[in-house]
Amino acid sequence: MRIAVLGATGRTGRLVVAELLRRGHELVAVVRDAERAGLPGEVALVVGDVRRAEVLARAVTGADAVVSALGPGPEAPRLHGEVAPVLRSVMAERNVGRYVGVSGAGLTIAGDRKSVRDRIISMLMSRLEVVRDKAAEHRVWAGSGIRWTLVRPPRLNDEPAEGRVEHHAHSSPRRTALSRGDLALFLADVVEDGLYVGQAPLVAAR
Repeated sequence: MRIAVLGATGRTGRLVVAELLRRGHELVAVVRDAERAGLPGEVALVVGDVRRAEVLARAVTGADAVVSALGPGPEAPRLHGEVAPVLRSVMAERNVGRYVGVSGAGLTIAGDRKSVRDRIISMLMSRLEVVRDKAAEHRVWAGSGIRWTLVRPPRLNDEPAEGRVEHHAHSSPRRTALSRGDLALFLADVVEDGLYVGQAPLVAAR
C-alpha cells in the first residue's frame, strides 16, 4: 500500500514508519523540516504545516490510507481537533478512504464499558485540554463517512516491543501501559487488516 504518515518524526511515528517499511509499504510523510526529519531515504517527504489543506493534499494524493501518530505539544494543544476536519475534507476530495490515528485512553465514547479504575481516571482527565482535543477529533471522524479507526492507548513507554497487545472496542484492558513499539505494531496491523473500522479500540500491553 501507499500510506501517508503524519507525525512521522515523533517517538511513536518513527517506529510506525520503520514497521510499515519493514512490511513493504510505500510511505510519504509530512515534515516541518526535511533536513532535520532524519527519516529513512525510502520515505518521500512533503514539507509544510500539517494543518494546511494544500500540504495534506500533496501527501495523500494517490495514497491508499493515512496513518497519524501526531501528538499535541505546548505550541499546538488543539492539534488533533484542528487537523481532523481539514484532513477529512482533503481525503474525501482525493478519494482516500482509510484513516488510522492515535487517540488516548482518557477519551470516553458512547458504548464504553470501562473498568471502575479507568472510569475514575477518565473522569479526572476529562477537563484536560488534550482530552477535549481528542474528543473533538473523534466527533469529526465519527461523522466523516471515511473508514476510520482511532486507537486509544494508555500511558506509553519506550520499553522494547513484545508483540503482545490486548485490545477491545469498548472494554478496558487489564494493564495500564503500552510500549510505543507495540503501539506501532498494532497500528500497522489495523491499517493492513482493516481492523476496527468505525471504532476506537482501547489497547494496552498484554
